[in-house]
Order: sequence, then structure tokens, then C-alpha cells
Amino acid sequence: MEHHAHSSSLTRRRPSRKEDEARLTAIHNSYAAARLRRVIGAEQSSQLHEPVTFSWQQFWVTLLYEMLPQVICAPAAVLLIEPSLREAWHVLQHRALLAVSTRYRPRSSILLFWLMFYPLNLLIHLALLVTFLAPSELSTLIDPFQVLLAYGFMVVRNIIVAVKYGYLRPEDVARLRCPPPDWDEDRSDRRLIFGGWRAPGSFPGLIEDELTCAMDENDIALQGMSFDMDPTTSALLRDHQTSELFTATTPSNGEQQVSAGFIAHQLTHRAYSVPFPKRYMRITMTMPFVLAGLPPLARWHYGLGAFGETGIETFVSIVVFLVCLFSSVPVFVFGLISAHDFNRRTRLIDSLCRLVRYPGLPLSRLLGLNAGPAAQQGKETHVFIDLERASNVFAWINCRKTLRSFGEGYYQRTQVYTSILLGYAFLCILLLNVIMWGQLPHHIGTIYLISAIVVTIASISMASITKATRLQGLSRQHRDLIKAQVFLQEKALLELTEESDAERIRELRHSKSLLREVDEMIHFQEEIYKPTRVLGQAATQNVMNSTLGVLIAGLIFAIEGSGGANIVYDAFGWFLR
Repeated sequence: MEHHAHSSSLTRRRPSRKEDEARLTAIHNSYAAARLRRVIGAEQSSQLHEPVTFSWQQFWVTLLYEMLPQVICAPAAVLLIEPSLREAWHVLQHRALLAVSTRYRPRSSILLFWLMFYPLNLLIHLALLVTFLAPSELSTLIDPFQVLLAYGFMVVRNIIVAVKYGYLRPEDVARLRCPPPDWDEDRSDRRLIFGGWRAPGSFPGLIEDELTCAMDENDIALQGMSFDMDPTTSALLRDHQTSELFTATTPSNGEQQVSAGFIAHQLTHRAYSVPFPKRYMRITMTMPFVLAGLPPLARWHYGLGAFGETGIETFVSIVVFLVCLFSSVPVFVFGLISAHDFNRRTRLIDSLCRLVRYPGLPLSRLLGLNAGPAAQQGKETHVFIDLERASNVFAWINCRKTLRSFGEGYYQRTQVYTSILLGYAFLCILLLNVIMWGQLPHHIGTIYLISAIVVTIASISMASITKATRLQGLSRQHRDLIKAQVFLQEKALLELTEESDAERIRELRHSKSLLREVDEMIHFQEEIYKPTRVLGQAATQNVMNSTLGVLIAGLIFAIEGSGGANIVYDAFGWFLR
């Protein structure tokens, strides 16, 4: 069968079907398929992808680039930090710190930076200078807290960008210092949360590349493992057209076997074909307008000019409006995509579990086919993997390890993004308490803005934490399934006789032994070593309750401060000391 050709955008190595077949023929369904580096040797193993690690150096360098005013100060920092003038030029273009060359990105992208991002970055810094250096008679007309809140959105956005570069692989960071086509805008888009990871199916080869990286990181070759299935199901799966890297049929497996790589690839494609929810898009399109519009609406409601009375006041008010509007959009998008990614991962791991729970996973859910009238009558074909076979247990746990690591760089970033958003909400609560208890001069529109920011970010973060908690909870559910399987196999062994059922007894003993190890592996890897984290803690109901408790307590404390200080406002909404 002619399968779909794969086009890779990986930097370290380009996977190919020919290379896989040459490597895996001799290790099919053996323990060697789970220690790939020793099989291929030291020289070739150096080409495999290493586990993703966070680089604090790249984080701080990127944060410096992003925090400095673009076009003016950021290019100077690049010239000082990068090794040579030529490499500095490539970094400026690839990171869009001074986008001018159409070799690196299309003209439309360059215009977007020059017409929106660069001016906003410069204007918010000017607004800060004007606000805190203006004469006292002018500064009383400007609420500095609104400028700080707008600037806070840009800082959060910059921290998120810095986290992205912190989780880039070293070989990709090195390519940022090279000219096209060593690195181009498509490679950048594939590594963006809003670009490639919002809809991986729109970027051909992205899912296959990330699955390849996940196998490399875990030292696993899923195409060197197979699941034993019934003949009918096996025939249906082996006839399915897919990527040439992850076919159901390999030169090593038999007619009743389906490669583990095919199952992992199909599950991943189905989970990551779930579109970004429309309600999330509506939130990202409406809430920035609400937040940006609150200060001018509050001023207008109290009889002031919506954007001020004097020239400086009008300038600052317009800058605050524009920065809140455009800088809050990526902040909310990152938070919602984090929730969406947790949901996709939950679907992925849950589907893998359904494969081993009788009657199995519906064929339509595995291959993405239309179920048709047969499914409506309860007759749809199911794909079932029997864990009473030791080879199936071995392939299943290695599938699970790989899928848990799928898109590891994106996965780590989404966990951090949720924590960053919550951090900004906590800072807003702290600022609200400082204003109330310190009786600092402010306009009432600032209180409305802070409250709206906290409620919006808290809602997005709670949605993300809820889905992260559901993902983390699957580990215990699946351990329960495995323990039940071990218990039943122990009972089956008691009922069998050595004389007539020797082969089945041997298979069950091997399977039971492996399942006990699987239980320990899931407990250690998914609950202790690398659980899904929020605010540095494993995502559980306690984390969500604690987060809500801190936010609510902060709001109540601020209300008490307002009442205790007898804060009142004049006819124009300004605080009266």
C-alpha cells in the first residue's frame, strides 16, 4: 500500500521509513525495542533527540530582548550578546526584533510588526515615563495604576515568549543564528502555541515529528513493537492508509499483528484533530474589548472625557486602551490553549486506556471514520488489546510512556503558562489591597479594571486547572484498571492445570509480572516524578481549591480595607483622601 510521504522539519535528524525498517527488523517485540540507543550504537544515538530541558540562559536573554523597547534598544542588546554581527542580524530577523527583510518573513508579517507591535511597545514605555515624570499638576489627572496594569499585560506576554525560547531545543536555538532556509517563519510558526500547537493538523508533519521526538526521548522504537489482535480487526487496521513512518504493517510483524507505532499515531491524530473551541475564540475576541473599555467608560460615566481632557492625559489614556486591547489577547489565548491542550491529552490517554478495557475502543474513534448505521445499532467494530498477552502489555506501556511525552516542549509550556496567568491575578489582588489599605490616590475605573482582570484570568485558569486535574486523575484510574487485571489473572492461574494449560499459564505469569511493573511505573513516573503540574504542584482538586481560596480571600480582604478606611470618591470618580 502507498502511504502518505512524510516531510520533516526537525533539526537534529530526519526520520525515514527506510531507516526504521533497517533498524527494527532484528528487534521486533523484544526488550531491545525499548532501549534503542544501545541497539543502534553510540554514533547513531547521538542523532536522537534528548529530553526537553528548560534553559534559564535563553529565558533571561529572551526576556531582556522582549522587555526593551523594540527597534531602538532591543537591537543594541542583541549586538552586545550575540557572538558576531552576522549572527546578530539573523537573530534580529528570526525573533522579529527588527523585522525588515522579506527573506525571513512575508511582507504582511513585517507590516504587522511595524504598524502594531513596535508602536505599542514604544508607546507603553513613553506612557510610563510621562506618568511618573510628569509635573504634579499633570500627574493628578492620570491614574498610574491603569498604566501599570496595561504594562503588566505586556510583561506577562513577554514572560510567556521567554518561556517558549527557554523550552526550545539547543539545536533549534542554534539555527536562529543561521539564515534561511536553515530557519524560516514556518519553523517558527510550528513552535508557537497559537500557531502550530493550536491546530497541529494544519502543519503537515508536525504530529509525526513530535511523535518521533517523544520516542527518541524515551529511548523507544514503537515500530519495533506490535499488538496481537483478532484476524478481522488486524486486517482492517493493516489496510488503513496513513503516514509512511507509522504503518500498521512492518517487515517484521505477522498478519494478526498491528504495530504499536500505528496505534499511537492514530490515537494522536484523533485527539489533536479536536478543533479549538469556538467559545474560547469568542472569549479572546470579547474580553480584551471589555477590559480596555472599562477605564474610559468609567470616566465617561462620571462626567469626564472618556480619554482625558489634556493632551498628555489623552495620550496616556489612548495608550492604556490600545495596550490592554492588543496585549491581553495573546495572554488569554495562551491560557485557553493550555486548557485545550490538557483536554486533548486527556482524550488521548483515555483512548489508550479504552483499548485494553473490553470491548475496546470503537474503530471509528481510532481511525476517525464515520461510524455509520452499524454503530447506531451497537454493532460497530471495536479494537481490543488483550493484556493477558505479555507482548501486548510491553507494547502498551511503551505506547503510554511515549504519548505522555508527546509534544513535551509544548506540554511543559502550557503548565507554566497557567501558573504565569495565576501569578498576574495574584499580583492584581495584591495591588488592589495596596490601594485600599494604603488609601492611595486612584480613579474608580481602576477598581473596575482590576476586578475584571482577576475574574477573567481566574475563570480561564480554573478551566485550565480543571482539565489538568482530570488529566492527572487518569493515572489513578488506570492503576485501578491494572490492579483489577492482575487480580483476575491471579484467579485464572489458580483455576488452570499445569498438564493441560502449560502454555497459557506461562503467558499469564509473564503478563501478570509485567503488569505489576506497569503499576509501579505509572505510580512513579506520573504521580511522583513527572505529574501534570500547576504552580509547581501536582494538579489535584486541592490545588484548585487553594487557588480559589487565595483569590477569594484577597478580594474579601480588599473589601474590608475599603470599608475600614472609609474610602469615598468625588463626583468625578477620583479617590478623596
